[in-house]
Amino acid sequence: MVAPMADSQLLFDQPYYLAINEARWLAAVNIIESLDPRPEGLWLDAACGPGWFSQKLRGLHEHITGFDVRQDLLEIARERVPGVNFLQANIEQDSSVGALPNGDVVLCFGLLYHLENPFAALRRLGQLTKQWMLLETMLAPGETPTLDYVVENQNETQGATYQATIPTRPTLHAMLEASGFSHIYRYTEEIAHADFIETETSFRKREIYLCGRQSITTSKLARAIPPNFGKISYVKPPQ
Repeated sequence: MVAPMADSQLLFDQPYYLAINEARWLAAVNIIESLDPRPEGLWLDAACGPGWFSQKLRGLHEHITGFDVRQDLLEIARERVPGVNFLQANIEQDSSVGALPNGDVVLCFGLLYHLENPFAALRRLGQLTKQWMLLETMLAPGETPTLDYVVENQNETQGATYQATIPTRPTLHAMLEASGFSHIYRYTEEIAHADFIETETSFRKREIYLCGRQSITTSKLARAIPPNFGKISYVKPPQ
């Protein structure tokens, strides 16, 4: 079990995490500015942690609700971001998510790759999303319909069980479509962080998506077409 953390000792406040959050947020604002009209009603911050993105969202919109599985992080978020409603919920459990309100906009940054069952989580996020979901996630390299299993470090920035499965890009696209998102767009603008850049020696680690049930036209986004995966073949290749 991870020991309770003091507010001043949060790993989320270390330069590495702040740098990636700033890069993510610039992309999020760029996407939100493309939504015309901008959705009203409630906006959700999924896996809000200590409230970094909730505070940013509160600067753009009046009605924000954040939720997270960790009660200690929610207590910090309530202190840091007055005016936002924070709830405890586990996106991997139906009984927990059923108490959450639906959001016209759902921000889901830095969550999916910490989960044992990202597909089930996406289905629940699809049920919570009334108009648009902004999704940022790590992806496993490759073009096969697979997920990579990861054992995480045990600290407050990781998942609830420290066990995760990370999909490849085409797997994620297929799971998003199956979760009710008929229109999936990949953010194409430059993001100033190494995790969003592919080089000759390393694959791009992360992507940002806008997912919904209606079309949008902007040069900032490119339509992602989910693949049609066939059945598993058990035929051995020729020797």
